[in-house]
Amino acid sequence: MTLRRVIYASRQPYVIRAAEMVRDAAGWQPVYWLCRSGQETELAQRFGTKIIFHDYFDAIRGLSAPDLHNDYVIPFDPARLEPEVESVALAMLERNDSYSDSMSYRERVDYVLTGLGYWCSVLQSTAADTVIFEEVPHQAADYLLYIAARSRGLLTIVPVRGLPDAGFQPNDAIGQRCPALDGTRQTLAPGPRPGTGAISFLDRMSLDYRAHLEAMFWDHSTSIKEITRENGLGRQVLQLLRDRRPKHAPHRYWRNLMSFRNDQKVRSRALAESEMSYFSFLWHKTRTLVRKTRLRRLYSALANPKPDLQQPYVYCCLQFQPEASTSPLAGRYVYQWLMVEQLVAALPDGWRLYVKEHPSQFSGEYARYGETFRSRHFYERLLQNGRTELMPLTLDSFKLIDNARVVAGPGGTVCFEAVARGKPAISFGGGFFVGCPGVLQVKDADDVTEAMRQVQEGFTADPEAVRHFAEAIDCHTYPGAIGGPNQLERMGVDVERNAELHRDCWLEVASWSEIAAQPATSAQNRRGLDQPACVQIEPSERRLI
Repeated sequence: MTLRRVIYASRQPYVIRAAEMVRDAAGWQPVYWLCRSGQETELAQRFGTKIIFHDYFDAIRGLSAPDLHNDYVIPFDPARLEPEVESVALAMLERNDSYSDSMSYRERVDYVLTGLGYWCSVLQSTAADTVIFEEVPHQAADYLLYIAARSRGLLTIVPVRGLPDAGFQPNDAIGQRCPALDGTRQTLAPGPRPGTGAISFLDRMSLDYRAHLEAMFWDHSTSIKEITRENGLGRQVLQLLRDRRPKHAPHRYWRNLMSFRNDQKVRSRALAESEMSYFSFLWHKTRTLVRKTRLRRLYSALANPKPDLQQPYVYCCLQFQPEASTSPLAGRYVYQWLMVEQLVAALPDGWRLYVKEHPSQFSGEYARYGETFRSRHFYERLLQNGRTELMPLTLDSFKLIDNARVVAGPGGTVCFEAVARGKPAISFGGGFFVGCPGVLQVKDADDVTEAMRQVQEGFTADPEAVRHFAEAIDCHTYPGAIGGPNQLERMGVDVERNAELHRDCWLEVASWSEIAAQPATSAQNRRGLDQPACVQIEPSERRLI
């Protein structure tokens, strides 16, 4: 197996342990590490001092690693940047500007081009050949590292978080189907985990919708219950106060008062110069909670309480923002009004578009990144075409799916829920369900028109084929966790076991490129090993997202 020089983009203890395991098993050597402040000593003790350490929050703010000079940048030629990739990178900065809403277009372009130049410089100087991400990039800084690595033909390893309780899938690219599902790559995954995964998700389709919601949104199920029931203003204000109370041990709040790290831009300062205080963070979070409460009341007032479920309609589910499921995975459809307007333009005569908001959009548990994606203007724009209706949050989504002609969404699980219930789906984004039978993948207005034509002509979902797809997912899924301690506890794995699973995932993805580099036999050709799902190709031929 090829010895590798690795850049790690994760601060999780299980990633550090997995890096030790893959070093001992295959000689992989870390050369650069995006880590948490204070981890440098531990990492140096485990892996030596010939590693460049880069504080993750500094990277998010656009600051270079301490060991590198500020002018340590190879100028990046904008002509090499695909328009859709640039659009995604610019949109991802919304996550860092959600409180101040003050980052200009010029500042964003500077951040993207400078960041790409910086990462290309890092890749060149470290001679790295592999970049390992904790999961699909959520921050613009991670995404730019991914783009730089792909443009130079490096191996990227991007574990994909699947359904709740379903572990993670191996992958080497963002938003693409897991190559192991094609049967063209031998998998090292240990197989399905009994009682969890995609098959158990299908079995849950027979549950009551509220029971399904509780399983899906396990980390903020109490908040979701409040949002999806009819509540007056008084009860909503009471919920707002509950969302403001401490949810962790008091010492963590005292610690934040003394030393608080945050990825938010401060008004009148550049992102690189922004150091938001903890008091300012709490103030902005309170404002966000108030705004979410007002928007929830506005949405409820605009929604049709008694929609006609007998007339032909497309059921469109909005996705929570900001989240990786829309940026980067949905590309330009991070602007979800664009998805709605393209669907309306493709509607057959007499059809309606029923749009339902994601309940987490109003959850106080998810107030960390402000509220710049929803507004009165956003909801009124969805309704201005006269063929769109907003669905109340209290309405059973299973009922909406079952009576729809087709279900559409930019990401999340709704597309998989639809085909699991025998309804076709139109997906505007990527995810674990890419390639699932019954899902029509679209990337522009022409694709949307063609998808609607196929639905009119009888395109549908075959539950048996969907079940086979779910079985394949479970057989190529590692039964571990991505994220922090709560995720590990949810999956029932400790750090050591989770590290073993991630080590095996990394080795599997690396084996794809090594197999592809070998001359294929005729038998391998028949199995499809010469197909370009994972082979190393020229940067100009890659579809990066």
